[in-house]
Amino acid sequence: MSTSDNTRLSSTLMVINNSAIWRHAVVITGVLTLTYMLLRSISKLRSRRQRLQSLGSFAPVVPSSAPLGTPLSRTIFKSKYLVKAPNVHVLGLDLIIKALRLMHSHQFFEWSRNLLNVPGRTTELHMLSVRLIMTDDVENIKAIMSTQFSDFGKGELVHKVYDNVLGDSIFASEVPPNLEIRSMYADQASHIADGDEWLANKNQLRPHVAKIRPTDCNLIEKHFVQFLKNVPNDDSPVEVYDLIDRYQLDVVTDVFLGESAESLSRNRQPFRDAMDDLLKYNTTRLLFGPVGLLAPDTLVARGSVNELNNYLDTHVQRAAALSKTDLEGKPEKDITLMDSMALERMNAKDPVAILLTWAIYELSRNPGMVVKLRSEIASNVGYTAQPTVADVKVMPYLKNIVRETMRLYHPVGFNIRSAKVDTTLPRGGGTSGNEPVGVLAGTQIGLQRRHDLVGPDADLFKPERWETWTPDLWEFIPFNHGPRICLGRVFGQFQMSYTLIRIFQEFKGVELVDSGEQRIKMELNTKMAYPSVQKAV
Repeated sequence: MSTSDNTRLSSTLMVINNSAIWRHAVVITGVLTLTYMLLRSISKLRSRRQRLQSLGSFAPVVPSSAPLGTPLSRTIFKSKYLVKAPNVHVLGLDLIIKALRLMHSHQFFEWSRNLLNVPGRTTELHMLSVRLIMTDDVENIKAIMSTQFSDFGKGELVHKVYDNVLGDSIFASEVPPNLEIRSMYADQASHIADGDEWLANKNQLRPHVAKIRPTDCNLIEKHFVQFLKNVPNDDSPVEVYDLIDRYQLDVVTDVFLGESAESLSRNRQPFRDAMDDLLKYNTTRLLFGPVGLLAPDTLVARGSVNELNNYLDTHVQRAAALSKTDLEGKPEKDITLMDSMALERMNAKDPVAILLTWAIYELSRNPGMVVKLRSEIASNVGYTAQPTVADVKVMPYLKNIVRETMRLYHPVGFNIRSAKVDTTLPRGGGTSGNEPVGVLAGTQIGLQRRHDLVGPDADLFKPERWETWTPDLWEFIPFNHGPRICLGRVFGQFQMSYTLIRIFQEFKGVELVDSGEQRIKMELNTKMAYPSVQKAV
């Protein structure tokens, strides 16, 4: 073998040896990195568990099937619920699949309500390594909304998921008042509102949305006249929610933005469709927790996001173009407030539209109630006069219909809070459900409505129950209580009452065309799962 051949062979062997060394180095580095990550995760889990145990007990955990869910060997059962939390956070992939399937079949509402049939009315779900606490216990609701209000906020997850729908409005704002976290998001200050900004926005919005103005009755009447033009006069049926929703959109845009969307007179409503698409998609994202942020609506529903932004930009630009005379006497932030107000009112559109649709649906199934309501209308307003604020105040049966609709069909679907600090809920822990529940900062909490406190007939629509039943403050929360109480509750109730009066001034009743079972569709709001097709009689 020549010298040159020996040199080439030696070089080749060196390359092979170097390659082997590099491969071994990569493998060793990978093993060490994985080991470090595993040990760090175990340490974090142990630390989290110790922190939880120092705060309080665990709520019953909804079991899921191994190996995707709760490790069964590390838990203790009570009935079909776990009374001790697992040692680790679990994927719960089967629960995610089940939740999505039930949402698709419109059975999620009943399922989530039944999960709370445990001592303490509080339970936990562990999905994608995220702990979600669900509760409708009165004391827990009171703590979250009032007595421990500073411990809970909407959370960064809700803010990011609904950013393009809710923005920095009071519905989604708050960054925990921790200086480290605030500095972390300092470069995003224009997109993330902290508690101080939430309070400032709330105080500035209050005079715009918290009262009925003298001109509101005539403005609502103008749109109701257009509403009537869309009701067939040949005994043909109409899909009620579609009609009511367009009517409501026209009212709120006219009252609060100064210009109606005029959706009742148009066949296509791209802005309205965009809002519906974004609410539906983002509600699904919320179920996946932080993983849902990997599929932003700007990627999956870009057209809807653009349509919404274009509509709102039009109103902001119009406000910015106001003359000095028009601006005289206005608060300095009124221009920037236009964007926030637009979002507030668009998200206030759905609750009234949903409640009105459910009320009309129940009245169509109970013609005796319509007779009673029309008698009250005849006695206090008549069938030809335009209703006034004073008229609404002296109609107790109408008021009871509105309250019963809010009790049975609360329009808020996913009412989510996030713990801002390590804290506790007063009840729901342990086998008795009477022990405090430990809650770590960042834990998501789903607040459910408590409908069963009225007795065994809780699922029946019965306005007469309000003649004798007076719930305690925290047993009936259609508008929340505490600092986050709904600012538009007065206007919303009045508009609902006004519209019901006008409908039953014009018609003797409403009749269901399809008497099939109706279900609640869970999104950000609780809409009807199926079309409500009815005709006026």
